[in-house]
This record gives sequence, structure tokens and C-alpha cells, in this order.
Amino acid sequence: MSDARNKTQKNEHKKGRHYTPKIWFAIDFAVLDIWNDECLVNFINRWTPQSTQYNSMSNPDGLYITKISEYIESQLNVDDRESEVTNLISAHRTKLVPFQEEIRSFIEDFNKMGETNNNRIGTLEIIEIVNTDKIERLNELLGRIRFKVTTELLPGYTMKQVIVPNLIDFECCLYYNFMEYIKSHSAIITCIQCGNYISNPSMHQLANAKRNYPSLHKECEYDYRLSKDRKRKKNGGK
Repeated sequence: MSDARNKTQKNEHKKGRHYTPKIWFAIDFAVLDIWNDECLVNFINRWTPQSTQYNSMSNPDGLYITKISEYIESQLNVDDRESEVTNLISAHRTKLVPFQEEIRSFIEDFNKMGETNNNRIGTLEIIEIVNTDKIERLNELLGRIRFKVTTELLPGYTMKQVIVPNLIDFECCLYYNFMEYIKSHSAIITCIQCGNYISNPSMHQLANAKRNYPSLHKECEYDYRLSKDRKRKKNGGK
């Protein structure tokens, strides 16, 4: 194992044995199998905040399911509305498909740009996020995100004025999360086994991606090893 990879793992261990990589909502939503009932329910449960969980106003993770529900309800007649969130979203999941298709297109573009970001004009390095034909639409979506000053009660009985995103609807929440990801990452990692994006990349996986090393979902590791063993046996054990 290289010194660089050793260093990355040590940095993760410094954060403690309970270090858990952040799950990025925009990626998690993009890879969601929206027609699979079990996947959809797990997704809703994953993003529904616990009553004992502290949620900072600067972190919209606790807003996603609420904003999805609000959007769906706004598209329905009063008689068609469900009081239970999971039933509401499950029954009207088709209304989420356009959002999913569009964020997927931006993610695909972002990754394609990452593959071609070695372009230069003389000594000028060109780094792009999306193709030029999508800039206007992405600007429109990001332009809807606003910020405000508010007072927040922090842990430890502290009241503090903070600047927070004023996310008025689901689309704003979705693209705020996407914006935060692309500000600090050069690509969205794809699992070499299943081909889906990894929504909770670890620092180790992100470091590997920069070196063009493959990454895997934890649940794909066994199948990947099995497939490598089969290939090795097929090639005479080499």
C-alpha cells in the first residue's frame, strides 16, 4: 500500500472509530430506484430527521422530506392528499421523476467535464463544471437559492446570529446540496461493480478517485471479489 493511501486511512482513523462519511442528498436522490417500494421507503426513512437529532439551520438535511411532501401536496387536490408522509410520497412518486432526471443529467455532465478538465490554452488551464449548453439552466436553478440572517439556538445553550440558506422549496434544497458537493469535489465517484454513484464517499475513496483507483460500495465488495475470483479461475488462476 502506498504512503499516500496509508496517510489517507490514518487521517480517517484520527476522526475516531465512529467516523461516518457524509451522505450527499443530491447523489442519493439521483441513484434512487424510485419504482422500488423498499428502496423508496428506505430513502424516506434515511432522510427523515429523528426527533432527538439536532438540526442546524445551516444544514438542510432535515428539510428534504418535508419539502418533497410540500411540493407533492401543492400539486394535488385536497381530497387526494395523505396525512402520512411515506404513503403520500409513495403514491405520487411520479412527480419526483422530472427532478431526478434533471439532476442526473447535471451529474453526468459534471463527471464528463472532470474527465476532460486537462484542456489548456497555452499556459491557461480550463476547468469546467457543465457543458456550455447547460450553464443557463444551472444558473437559473442556483439563482433561486437565497440566504438570510437568523438567530439559531446552538448546543450548549448558545444563541447566535448565523447566515443560513433560505431554501423555499425542494428544488432549492436539491441544488444547494449539489452546489456544496461540486464546490469541494472534482468528480462524483462511480462504483466499479454496480455502476451506480457512491453517495457517501469516504476520504479514502475520494483520494483513490484522484489517482484513478477503483471504488466500491461497501455492499458491492463481496460480489466484486467473487467476480474477480471467477475471472482468475477462468484465466487459469492467473
